[in-house]
Amino acid sequence: MRKTHKKILGFLSLGLVAAMTVFAATLPTPGAKATSTSITDTITVTVLGGIPTVTIEDPDDGAIYYTPTQAVNIDYQRTASIKIVGTYTDANNVTTSFDLGNFPTYEVADTLSTTINFNNYGYGKYVLTAIGVDGSGVDAVEDIVSFKYVPLTVDVPDPTPGNDEMPVVLHYDVDNVCAVDINVYLGNVLIAPPSPIHVDAPTTHITISLEQLQSGHYTIESIPYDCPNPSDPSDTPQPLEPYTQTDTFDYEKDEDIPVPDTGGLFMGLNVSKTDYLVTAIIVFFAFAFLALGIVIKGRKNNKRR
Repeated sequence: MRKTHKKILGFLSLGLVAAMTVFAATLPTPGAKATSTSITDTITVTVLGGIPTVTIEDPDDGAIYYTPTQAVNIDYQRTASIKIVGTYTDANNVTTSFDLGNFPTYEVADTLSTTINFNNYGYGKYVLTAIGVDGSGVDAVEDIVSFKYVPLTVDVPDPTPGNDEMPVVLHYDVDNVCAVDINVYLGNVLIAPPSPIHVDAPTTHITISLEQLQSGHYTIESIPYDCPNPSDPSDTPQPLEPYTQTDTFDYEKDEDIPVPDTGGLFMGLNVSKTDYLVTAIIVFFAFAFLALGIVIKGRKNNKRR
């Protein structure tokens, strides 16, 4: 009896398991009928290929400037930023560094423009460096120029042959230069006159007389002087000798060549004063003999009558 009861329970258990299995098989698979949705985002990445380049267009390498503000223009390609630094060396050979800033560059190729004010530093020799860096910060390139900022420059044109006056143009910063001395040299010899010529600022155009000069190759020197301290009566203008400027010019004197008192009568067509005198005497006696001959001939004719 007990065995039969156990068998019945076993069959019922197997039937229950089979029924549950069939029911589970009829259930839908999760996600089997779900609709799949895809979202696509487009990201554009610009890669600046190649090595960056920077070129300083202004200031000019080797230039001399006398105005206190100068434009700085830098052409660049494939840079993410440009840093501009520099140094200047004064008349006492003291070198000071300065930084014009770090500028981001957003274009693949363009020109970066800024300015430098020399009054922030002073007169002297300048070295300007532009450093370009790419987006990775790894590749860097630089360009360097050197130039001078001086308180005075002198433009001296070659004088016109036969002209005894020569114009000279002075360029200087009137805020720092109050006077200029102009000297003219033939070789190492100072020529006076016209030297020395003293010019007070802000005179920009002067004329040098060349009448006393002989033909030759001349050097003109300009020495700027600083402005004295108005609150100190004992202060006098001092020459800014490190900023002395020189230039050269050639002068050819238009001289009158005197007629030499030498030579024979019309020899080589070199007519001298003696030739003029001898010619006059010959002509005088020629006319005298001609007149005498006419008189004698007239008397003979009268006797025949």
